[in-house]
Amino acid sequence: MKNKFICGLAGLVIGCGPNRDFEDKNIFGSQTVGTVTSAATASSSTGEMPKWPQDNIGYDVSKDLPAWLSWKGYPEGAPDGSKLTTLPIDYWFDSDGSRGIHAILFLTSKYDCSACTKESKELQARIETWDAAGKGIKVIVLVINSPTNGPPDTASALQWKSQYALSGASIVVDPAVTFSISSSFATPLRTIVDPRTMKVFEVSEGYTGDYSTLEGLADGNK
Repeated sequence: MKNKFICGLAGLVIGCGPNRDFEDKNIFGSQTVGTVTSAATASSSTGEMPKWPQDNIGYDVSKDLPAWLSWKGYPEGAPDGSKLTTLPIDYWFDSDGSRGIHAILFLTSKYDCSACTKESKELQARIETWDAAGKGIKVIVLVINSPTNGPPDTASALQWKSQYALSGASIVVDPAVTFSISSSFATPLRTIVDPRTMKVFEVSEGYTGDYSTLEGLADGNK
């Protein structure tokens, strides 16, 4: 990648709707919270889970995303278990616009989150509208738990992609909850990133159906 990104630690706890106080609680049911403290060391294959941060250590507005970020999951296309791969952050990097990527939306989502479900049900139609208009918007859903509220695994990502027919989005597992910016936040957590610089452009919580900031960034980058 051409830009030198600044590394940071990932934040690690989520909430959904008005229930935001998850300090010192295990969001994965009976699963044991481990000692993983960054996205660089977290792994869905080992089953290690992050512990809660003491400070806001995720990626807030104006932060550069580090070049080492990557996730296991499924790229755009029809749900297909054979397409499992590792998607590095530079998969969506487009410094000069030559790849036609004008805005990136990362959605941190959770199985037992009604707002996440609503957004995902409507997401494919929205993506098709953007594609038809040549917006150049890429969407990545980061799944942070399993259907049984245990740690996320690649089967969780494939099920999400299949359940919501998200052929237009990449679906990955994110046990480190990469984009949290505090020890308590609501899902879906929406992180908009500028593909020219890989800098965080906006962070918001919940689902309102308003994508004006994302669309504005895409139009401005054309």
